[in-house]
Amino acid sequence: MTEEQWPRVKELFHAALEHPTTSRSAFLTETSGGDTTLQAEVERLLAAHAQAGAFIEASPVSGILHAIPEVSAGLSGRVLGHYEVRRLIGCGGMGEVYEARDTELGRTVALKVVSGGSSDAQAALRHEAQHASKLNHPHVCTIHEVGTSDGQAFIVMEYVEGQSLNELIEPDGLSIETTLRYGIQISDALAHAHSQGVIHRDLKSANVVVTPDGRAKVLDFGLARVSTSPDDRRLAGTLSCMAPELLRGAAADEQTDIWALGVLLYEMTAGSAPFSTGNAFERSAAILTSAPGPLPAQVPTALQFVIQRCLAKDPLERYGHATDVRSALEAVATEIRNGTWQNRAGTALTRAITPLRAAAIVGMLATAVGVGALMRTRAEPVSPPSALGASGRPVIAVMSFANVGGAEETAWLSKGVPAMLLTGLAQTRGLDVVSVQRLQETLDQSGAQSLDSLDGRQISQIAKRAGAGAVLVGSIIQAGSGMRIDAQLEDLATGRVLLAESVVGTDLFAMVDQLSARIRAGIGFGGATNVRGVADVSTASLEAYRLYSQGSDARVNGRNDDAQRLLDQAVAIDPNFADAYLELAAVSGPLGRPIARRDYLRKAAAMAHRLSERQRLILQVMLARDDGNFEETARLLDELINAFPDTDQAYIMGFRLYLPLGPLQDPDKLLAITAAGAKALPASARTRNLYGYALLDAARYPEAVAEFEAYGRMAPREPGPFDVWEKRIW
Repeated sequence: MTEEQWPRVKELFHAALEHPTTSRSAFLTETSGGDTTLQAEVERLLAAHAQAGAFIEASPVSGILHAIPEVSAGLSGRVLGHYEVRRLIGCGGMGEVYEARDTELGRTVALKVVSGGSSDAQAALRHEAQHASKLNHPHVCTIHEVGTSDGQAFIVMEYVEGQSLNELIEPDGLSIETTLRYGIQISDALAHAHSQGVIHRDLKSANVVVTPDGRAKVLDFGLARVSTSPDDRRLAGTLSCMAPELLRGAAADEQTDIWALGVLLYEMTAGSAPFSTGNAFERSAAILTSAPGPLPAQVPTALQFVIQRCLAKDPLERYGHATDVRSALEAVATEIRNGTWQNRAGTALTRAITPLRAAAIVGMLATAVGVGALMRTRAEPVSPPSALGASGRPVIAVMSFANVGGAEETAWLSKGVPAMLLTGLAQTRGLDVVSVQRLQETLDQSGAQSLDSLDGRQISQIAKRAGAGAVLVGSIIQAGSGMRIDAQLEDLATGRVLLAESVVGTDLFAMVDQLSARIRAGIGFGGATNVRGVADVSTASLEAYRLYSQGSDARVNGRNDDAQRLLDQAVAIDPNFADAYLELAAVSGPLGRPIARRDYLRKAAAMAHRLSERQRLILQVMLARDDGNFEETARLLDELINAFPDTDQAYIMGFRLYLPLGPLQDPDKLLAITAAGAKALPASARTRNLYGYALLDAARYPEAVAEFEAYGRMAPREPGPFDVWEKRIW
């Protein structure tokens, strides 16, 4: 339902209430004007209104136990099985709770009883409680037994001493430290339940007990439904804690529990739930259409972002799992405890990625904690198509990251971290990446000074011109002794944020590996094989990688002497750094050092096991060509292009191999390989230029002119076609 439709929905709802229940459907059919969506929305609100008295503050199993009569209050003193029933300690929507004594184990337990009802209802209750009984967690009230005695159904649970959370929450809320402590414990309990396939369906402050030693215990998991039936649409739970999709008829799942967790976090910080005022209809309307009110000013920005994300109307914009919420809360707690949290991080990050979608900032600032701990938006791949570039394949461009408040010695990370991410992502077959060199060439043609000088709109334009379908931006923030990396991937065609991720830790290589894995999973490549850690295909020395990153950047920008010096230092620290030797070979060509180039290639070959599959194939092609084994060169080129069609230099090497004055002189193959390059990299001026020359050689003049014109549009600052590019290739 859109915001524009809401007034009409509201009008029809009130009008329908004036009609008898039996005639409401006919009335809506007549007045909705054939708008089935409008009619369905009104009917769902009418259903919620009709059930309000039954489900507000009621048990989630009340739907299956609606036929069970009230339980007699006279159970005190009776014996059910081996349990002596003592005093009545509470009443719920489906029965009563007594303190009881387990005569066999000599312990005090809580005994929840229901009576009467059909055998199906009793069986359903027993089935659900049995599923929940497998939960074993310090912050979950444990179910010990489900049984019957003389026709009396009962559930035996852990007896938890303490106060319910709703009784502890003051009108102005709890302290931030207390909110975070309880929030972490409750989200951890939810994460455990979800890992067992159990959905709570009625998480609220009244269902949380805080023990005298300050531990939060989540109750009534025994009344939850097991998430195995997607067709279950029965409305159950507490209205003020219900996610919008539940009111629209969707089934309860992890996302609806995360919404309820957001309501609970809001209540703990503000003193009242976000959608708790008005009658049932007004509360339903607010949940469906209104944003929650502002939180108190003392609530840290990071915590506000966590709560806002939990309360996103669209389930896809919430956290993917309760573990993500727990990690985000732990990060906020750690930064507050260490005194490292500053609201300027939020401001700086916003500035770094503006005007990319504000919704993603919520995901980027809601962070994880621990060495390589990770927050994610969704574990499941987004629905295709997404991140599709000019080639029709998924293509990602990784831009420079903002180094927020970083010291001079960590400034290199703004380009070093993206380089690491490219190393990780470029190993994924089927996922194309825009190389740093292609991105730089596109930037040069735009007239911009540097990637760092671009705003969000310009970043998107440059990435799209380079052929990307999605752009990855982010920031690096020092957090105590470690750091936090925030990253956001946005689809350039739709503007949709595909994922927003954060990692916090001290092991940079492990952090980048986890971030790369989440990015792959987020766009449908979670099952990628033959992907190795960045340190495994580069170096385990952070200092060596710093020098390598700076040397590679110098080479791409034509500062070859600086590149030689920095890369020499990198291999001096790590003599097994194979990729650095490949970079040194690339620098040696423009510097006119063919013997040194050959030596570097041989050193890289000796450490080929330290290269990624892509880099290893590139090296093998170059070695075979240098050895004069041109048939093997052709075979390896085909293997490289088949596995990684976005490899720019493969088409350069193929062009040189097959051109009329080349070693193999095969015009058909020349045309085929350059056509493949233009198809795989249609936004690359270089490949379009090569294809133009191949078409020219084949006397296909109109097509050649079209390719040269495309080259001219992409590279308007270049005076001529091929000769300009040649100086930049290996």
